[in-house]
Amino acid sequence: MDQRLKFQTLLEELLGSRNVHFQPNENISMTYPAIVYNLDYMESLHGNNKPYNIQDRYSVTYIDRKPTSDMRMKLASLPKSAFDRAFQSNGLNHIIFNIYY
Repeated sequence: MDQRLKFQTLLEELLGSRNVHFQPNENISMTYPAIVYNLDYMESLHGNNKPYNIQDRYSVTYIDRKPTSDMRMKLASLPKSAFDRAFQSNGLNHIIFNIYY
């Protein structure tokens, strides 16, 4: 299975629903809580002038109407996860993590 699809499955399991969207269109209608994630960076390790290990980093945004949630700690506990920022917009709370997967 593709690594991104494995990541999608992991996020769905953590959230407990299928409200997980990879690089969604602007016209998508979301139900909250939800997770939106985007490919944000690719890290390459090199040897002999060639990349031998390439790892994707995703910007993962948890969106919820409630200001607190246990999802914050679930996402923070994933390997290679780093908190980026949090903000509120249009009555929705956004918590963003950068996660290598």
